[in-house]
Amino acid sequence: MSAAAFSLVPGSVIAALAGQLLFVTALPIVLLVWWRRHSRASLTPAVIGMVVFLVFAQLLEQVLHYAFLVSDNAVSRAIAANQGLYVLYAGLAAGLFEETGRFMAFKYLLRRSGGRETAVSYGLGHGGYECLAVSGAAALSCLLLALLINSGLMPTLLDMFTGDEAALVTQALEQVASITPAECLWGAVERAIALLLQVSLSVLVFASVWQPERSWLYLAAICLHALADFPAAAYQAGLLAGPGGLVAAELGALVVAVLSAWQARRLWAQLPTTEQVRKNPDSSSQ
Repeated sequence: MSAAAFSLVPGSVIAALAGQLLFVTALPIVLLVWWRRHSRASLTPAVIGMVVFLVFAQLLEQVLHYAFLVSDNAVSRAIAANQGLYVLYAGLAAGLFEETGRFMAFKYLLRRSGGRETAVSYGLGHGGYECLAVSGAAALSCLLLALLINSGLMPTLLDMFTGDEAALVTQALEQVASITPAECLWGAVERAIALLLQVSLSVLVFASVWQPERSWLYLAAICLHALADFPAAAYQAGLLAGPGGLVAAELGALVVAVLSAWQARRLWAQLPTTEQVRKNPDSSSQ
């Protein structure tokens, strides 16, 4: 497709992209600041949550994706040929890596750092980094490309690339040119749902560490995380299509997030506060 074939991106889409970028950037920051003032919790768990997401989701999980999705082997060919298998793999991989990272953080890095407030702080850091690094970066990229399309500089940009690189740039421009304000809205909603899920799962995994008799909550967190990701993976695989499919995917994730939050709220009263931990440090799990 030539540069001339691209239509100008409507101002409503540019405004929606800017709004989405502002929302996904401000949401975790505002919540973390509010939580810090409300609970006086340390920011250390939030920082560790960011690092754990980077290491487990953006590094280690990507190695697995390269082996099972990118490389040419029997497993990758089977996943590519079966949409259901792709959905199963995508959900379980995300759940396994992120929840294992969360478990290890609470078990070995944050075991004596505080009580239940630590779980929320960690979840805001883990989920907040996801907001910024995934949705925020994507929204910023789309916004810049939309402005580039409207600037009339696309011919100059496309002339800088040849072959496969030019095809990738053209594909990215086509995707941006087809964005609607509704998709930007759903992108913001998705991040709010994901952040609720991340905080809730943090409480569940924290409980699994503090209460050995409830160690099964770690496995429950993996399953809940996978269930929340299945609808989005189904949408990406084409099993859910169109605006209705997008709404169904978000509703599916919302149901899982609400169920996870409900379970986390039930556990909350049974977990020690930071003040209780400081008064009785020997009560921490071993």
